[in-house]
Amino acid sequence: MRPRIYPDTEDFMNAKITAKLAKMGEETSTSTMNQPAGGNRGLKRKETFEAKKEKSVAKRNRSSASSSSSTLICKSCDTSGHSSARSKLCPNHNYTLQELIEKDIGAKNQRYTISLPLKGFLNETDDDDDRLQKAVNKIQDLSSFLRLVLFKAQIFVNDYILQYPNNLSNEFFQQNFWYSLCRVVCKQLSIRDLQLKYANIHHLEDAWMELNNLEGVNLNVEKDGLKNYGQVLATACETTATCYNNYYIENFQNIICNYFIYMICKEFPDIKRSVIRKLVYEHVLDQVLSSDPVAVLNDDILPPLSQETKNGLQTFINPLIVELKNRLPSFTITKATQNTAPFGILPALRHILSKYESIIAENSTLQKRHSETGKPQDTVQSGEKKKNDDKVKHFVLPRIFSLFPNPGLQWCFIKIDSQNVTGIFPGSKLKKEKDETLFCFTQRYFYDCFNFAKLKIRSLKDLKELSATNGKMFLNGMYTDGYTCRLLFCRRTEPSSLIKSIALELDDFNTEEVNTYFRPCTIDPGRKDVFVSYHGDNDVRRLSSKEYYNMGGVTQRHKQEQELKKSLGIDQIETNIPSPKTMSHDTYILYITYILQHIDTLFSFYGFRTTNSRWCNYIASQKSIEDAVNILLNGSTKYNKKRRKNKKKSKKRRRSKIVDSLKSKPKIIKREHKEKFEEGDRNKMPLIIFGDGLKNKSQTKFKGLRSGVTDKLYRQLKRREKLGELLLVDINEFKTSKTCNSCFSNDLKNMRCGTDEKSSHIHQILICKRCNIFWNRDVMAAKNMLAISQSIWDGQGRPTVFKRLNAASNVVTSSHSSEEK
Repeated sequence: MRPRIYPDTEDFMNAKITAKLAKMGEETSTSTMNQPAGGNRGLKRKETFEAKKEKSVAKRNRSSASSSSSTLICKSCDTSGHSSARSKLCPNHNYTLQELIEKDIGAKNQRYTISLPLKGFLNETDDDDDRLQKAVNKIQDLSSFLRLVLFKAQIFVNDYILQYPNNLSNEFFQQNFWYSLCRVVCKQLSIRDLQLKYANIHHLEDAWMELNNLEGVNLNVEKDGLKNYGQVLATACETTATCYNNYYIENFQNIICNYFIYMICKEFPDIKRSVIRKLVYEHVLDQVLSSDPVAVLNDDILPPLSQETKNGLQTFINPLIVELKNRLPSFTITKATQNTAPFGILPALRHILSKYESIIAENSTLQKRHSETGKPQDTVQSGEKKKNDDKVKHFVLPRIFSLFPNPGLQWCFIKIDSQNVTGIFPGSKLKKEKDETLFCFTQRYFYDCFNFAKLKIRSLKDLKELSATNGKMFLNGMYTDGYTCRLLFCRRTEPSSLIKSIALELDDFNTEEVNTYFRPCTIDPGRKDVFVSYHGDNDVRRLSSKEYYNMGGVTQRHKQEQELKKSLGIDQIETNIPSPKTMSHDTYILYITYILQHIDTLFSFYGFRTTNSRWCNYIASQKSIEDAVNILLNGSTKYNKKRRKNKKKSKKRRRSKIVDSLKSKPKIIKREHKEKFEEGDRNKMPLIIFGDGLKNKSQTKFKGLRSGVTDKLYRQLKRREKLGELLLVDINEFKTSKTCNSCFSNDLKNMRCGTDEKSSHIHQILICKRCNIFWNRDVMAAKNMLAISQSIWDGQGRPTVFKRLNAASNVVTSSHSSEEK
């Protein structure tokens, strides 16, 4: 049970939620039932428990359908009908890890990891002083071997997918196939035996021999006496098979939507992108995935467009939809049905990629033709040429994608569990007791090898009783790269309730309640600045993206990495790598020959040396977002001087000789800025009013600006809200950065710099001619959000100046408020 920081405020909020739930009554269930099917598409959300279950059932059925139907004999009890003691039919049944989790914690659970350095976590023994170094050396050998084997196995599979797209089987998504292929790479199994084992995958041997006989290509890897690699390789093969399965299932809908958005924007450049996205996600995607014939475009999907434009859109998109439907399975496509045959969508992906490649080729030809054209002979030709040049200059190329997951060069994590922990971390004198299960023995072995006191687990009894005391469970496993270890845990999740699904909003409070229980502040998130917040009076706080990324030294480490790349020539090697994002087999062969030519150099650069930087970046990412929230809530050391350490005073004590020289200098009169920083009444809960302009837009990229920080900040605030530290509510940012906070006038113009002939406007600064005030756009937006909130709390609703004009414009811009912000 967590401690309550603001007990009175929490009781007040619980009463509000209960009253709101009673008031809503049946409206909540009705609105949920009537929610449109395509409304949630296009947003990155976690899948529900039911959706995951459907996918796992489909995947299990696919595996059982492809398995052998011969009679099985159990190795444990010598009876038919099952193969081993892992089957529930066996009298000597051994519980699987998932069964143990459901037995001790329950069906509703969540797996997670805890990361910490291996050096401080491994117990030292008196008998072996070099225990850590020996273990690190073994982990380095296993990680290096695993990376090379999987890299060569993946490029062979990817080459086969391109060369024989009509002979693909579901065996590519199974762990056994990848493990057998890795054995071929390690020379433990011949390619002929692999072909006989998987006879339904035609030309497997031919593809291997053809690729392996190329000049500079060698798909085999020597073991050099390496041991304890079997379990490491098996778990990595399971991850690789899952990666290929999820690559097609999770990315398919996004690829289709991006294809239609690009083609429509290219053909109809005058239509707003928000309108096109609405058309694609609410009409086109359903038509492509459905098994029904193509339906007519409904008038209620695009109300602001003219009938002529709608007819043009219908005429344009219908052939594109039919082209994809002809290359997809005949049944309705969902994530569950895709699991039965993930390669069924590959013809559609190949068609989209071929379209992209042809557009890029046509554009390069057009640019080459324009560059070779001589000077125009008259003004008419000059004007036409200028218009065509502008069209070529502003033409946006499509973003191509890969038809398969590409292997990485980074240093690998290996899994350590009950199968290999004794081989990688030997030296323990523990022995398995009589009638002791393998799970209990492995738990004892892990506790003997590692210092669980760092996780506040003081004894083996506490480790075993975690499920009863804290609802958690150690899964007897860890991933490590030799520097960092990620311990595998599982925790019980609370069942979802209707009360927890109720979120409080601005109109649930009034001014008196806010003044009694909360200290409100508004946040305007952005790209150049992580946030600009307004806390009343003159208290404005700001955190720039540059400052955010410099908090943990990430920028400095990245700069050092780039300088090292340049000095060693790695940047030139990486620049010249042919793109694997192609559907041409010959182009991919160029990629294979080039990457294998420089693989030793690249693997050496991305070796064990990078583990330290990766750990530092991981810690920095957590520290930076915590510091960002602290700046927002209490000012942190950036604004609150009381939280700073007295470094200046200690320096003055050590520099006593300089005091006399400073006395002779004239006293500098400092300019008085805002009043002394005031954190506010700490007895009141912070009420964070968060602008929704960048919500669910982390995937949108802008050149020169980093993305994704806003979602990190929002998730961290949500986590703090669960701990009872604050209350987070959303607000619509419509016209908050275009309206003067003093006179609420929309007649604002950008500040201009330079002479009249060569002047340019400054986007960040706006001038209100009526008030003669120079506004920072983000500060003005934050202040306007607070003005909107206060108007709602007073019972007057949202001010008219911040409302949308009519229903038609509301339909178009409601999900993209930041475009008109």
